[in-house]
Amino acid sequence: MIEPGKVNASPLQMARMASFCADVISGSPGQSVRFRDGLSIPRNVFLVGKSNWIDGQTGTEGFSHSPSPLAGLLTSFGGDCRMMLRRLLETLSVFQWVLTFLLLGVFGSLLTVYLLLTRFWPIAALYLAWLTIDNNTPERGGRRSQWVRSWAVWRYMRDYFPVSIVKMAELDPKRNYVFGSHPHGIMCVGAFCNFCTEATGFSRVFPGITPHLATLSGLFCLPILRDYLLSGGGCSVSKSSLGHILSQRGMGNAVVIVVGGAAESMAGAPGVHSVLLKNRKGFVRLALTHG
Repeated sequence: MIEPGKVNASPLQMARMASFCADVISGSPGQSVRFRDGLSIPRNVFLVGKSNWIDGQTGTEGFSHSPSPLAGLLTSFGGDCRMMLRRLLETLSVFQWVLTFLLLGVFGSLLTVYLLLTRFWPIAALYLAWLTIDNNTPERGGRRSQWVRSWAVWRYMRDYFPVSIVKMAELDPKRNYVFGSHPHGIMCVGAFCNFCTEATGFSRVFPGITPHLATLSGLFCLPILRDYLLSGGGCSVSKSSLGHILSQRGMGNAVVIVVGGAAESMAGAPGVHSVLLKNRKGFVRLALTHG
């Protein structure tokens, strides 16, 4: 029980509170630290010593406390540091995505060629053999990794913008769907966060629905980048690929098509939303064919 200006505590409890001083100081004002035996003290209170008073109800000795300016300073500093660290992690998560988008395909290709010219050539040869065997995977629904989709880096990337998913209707997992995504943007960040990761909780929001983000077939010809995209649930945007997902992989599939394509990315501007639909009705024909 907390009384004005006092904290009831046994010697054992006081020893435990001393071990938690750092937690007491760094907590948020107005919150409290609660121990297993029920003792609770405010986080913005710093214990300064033993008093001479006795609790009239329990007969136990108590300890006086007083607000500490140092505790308040450390509380504010700790909160600022945590906020700065989180913002740094969010920025780095977006930075790695930019580097991936711009450089991973080129880097993977150069690395493969380089390894072929060194004593590590068997590694590159085995990988190229694997690419030959696995060449058709992007045309057959892809190969996702739930572990990659659940990386913490995607949650930091989500919070940077932020990106969110809003459920407007229930989706029956006994049916297949064609999603039209807009806008494309420069790097398709919104579509990637929502459909290639679990950062916004797609599987929780739409249980039983498996999203497949369709992208340019040429990206799956680039070593390493192709496997990176496949692990998130990416697939080829070709007609045969989408048709296979909607007709040969059972129910509960959703193909996601950024309808404006790469051409729409050039129309992006702050505060302006432009969708490019002229001569882009293939997704409508696809839905009619498999609907």
